[in-house]
Amino acid sequence: MNFKKLDKMVGGLGSSKSKSRGTPGQLPKANSLGDFNEAEEEGWSIGQMSDRDIMEEFEKMLENMNLSEEKKEPLRMLPISKKRDMLTMNSKTMARNKFDSPADYIQYLSNPELSLAKKYSCIESLRVALTNNSLEWVQDFGNKGLKQVLNVLNECFRNDSKWDRVQLECIKCLKAIMNNKVGLQNLFDHKEALTLMARSISPTVPLVM
Repeated sequence: MNFKKLDKMVGGLGSSKSKSRGTPGQLPKANSLGDFNEAEEEGWSIGQMSDRDIMEEFEKMLENMNLSEEKKEPLRMLPISKKRDMLTMNSKTMARNKFDSPADYIQYLSNPELSLAKKYSCIESLRVALTNNSLEWVQDFGNKGLKQVLNVLNECFRNDSKWDRVQLECIKCLKAIMNNKVGLQNLFDHKEALTLMARSISPTVPLVM
């Protein structure tokens, strides 16, 4: 267990108020923070968990951290709001660690069985990767990656407002892809790309505008 990471989680929470969250659609509650897919569901649904559920999941997280009882006790004394935030931070870290190369994202997004929560976690992580990685990384993402982002964006239009946050992250991904000549050309060469981006500029979806 990386205790510096744990100290950062606890220390960072103590210095600021918990940020407000949106109200996404109700999703199945995760059973374990140790499994990535369940962690994604957990990260999406933590905002709807009851205090009792938070306590149960917090204990599971402590077990997964392999902490001694001596180190667990002060963490158990934290307010429920800080436990909720620690669970959120932990699940997001696990989601980011799932992906490394452009191929990882392309393969994951090509799975037609992904839930709304899993798509949101992946697209959010992809947006960070496209923004922070090298030009070579973005270019490796290429046409195949662009196609997957557009597929998800198209799916947003076929669903309700629960998908607005996914749509916003898709637009941010496209913006990052267009931030170089090769990516911009790929986008112009794609038949649906500009149409889908234009459809996203709608007063009915203020979050995206």
